Amino acid sequence: MDTATAMRDYLRAGEARHQRFPDDTHYAYKPPSEAGVDDHGNAAAKAELKDCNRLDLSI
Repeated sequence: MDTATAMRDYLRAGEARHQRFPDDTHYAYKPPSEAGVDDHGNAAAKAELKDCNRLDLSI
């Protein structure tokens, strides 16, 4: 799937949700960098995320 198709689907899905739930607050899905969060290279963030995939193992 190319980027233009993915963006068109994303916008169409958002509009469909707005039509179904008109009173809901619109949520803008953004990567952390676009949302103003800059934790790249942050030692505290890296330490918090270290081995997080091992914390919730269920079979």
